[in-house]
Amino acid sequence: MINSSPLFTFEFKHTTNPKVRIDSNHYMKTLILTSLSFLLTCYLYGQNFSKDYFEHCRPKWEKQATEEEKKSVNHFTDSLMFAMTGKHVWELNIQEEKENTINNLLRFKNIMQLKGIEIDTLNNFILIEESNLDEDGELVTIKNGIVLFKDKYFSYNYDLVDSNSLMLTNDFLEKYDSINKENPRSILFHLAKQNKTDQISILAVKEMNSIIPSEFQPKKQFEVLIYNVKSDKKISLCYLHEMLVDSYEK
Repeated sequence: MINSSPLFTFEFKHTTNPKVRIDSNHYMKTLILTSLSFLLTCYLYGQNFSKDYFEHCRPKWEKQATEEEKKSVNHFTDSLMFAMTGKHVWELNIQEEKENTINNLLRFKNIMQLKGIEIDTLNNFILIEESNLDEDGELVTIKNGIVLFKDKYFSYNYDLVDSNSLMLTNDFLEKYDSINKENPRSILFHLAKQNKTDQISILAVKEMNSIIPSEFQPKKQFEVLIYNVKSDKKISLCYLHEMLVDSYEK
């Protein structure tokens, strides 16, 4: 272990793709206070990553459920959830989107703090995070990632179920000075290092268009977060899989 730090500043429940999550009163109070603290800090100190990311994700929880979405929910389940929480299933799902945004902000913040960096002091950076997928296509809890900023980079890993597992690593790639076109980690790292973020987005589109869902069983997912305060689109998120090696340079 090179270094370690608590991954999150408060305890939370993580699910890979839950339809409903019911949290304790203590958790909800903590979440509300944390959310308000983030918002206050962001708006007091002007433009920064936290504010930009929060605004980027805001449409996810400000959207209204369509009548079709409401009707698709099992009536018994919805009635049970409403009786227990005072909210319908679709309202809980939207609430969860906001919780996820706060949790992600805390995750990014703590990753940067591994190197003593306050995330809101950066004008641009790229974060690449790899997750393994199980046989059902669900994300497993262990993550490996790398952050590039100001001509520097550092790698890390953590386990979502262990809030104290976040640590620096040095083995994200075997070689950093040359590209391995058979390794998706290497491809994404070198594109990010050269600031070819548009090519990362193009790769994601190529992969999506080339996949036949019935024939494609990915084993890895790569989340690429691109932040550039000078760009028209300050926040970009791309999701790719190991099949990107087949689309690279085609």
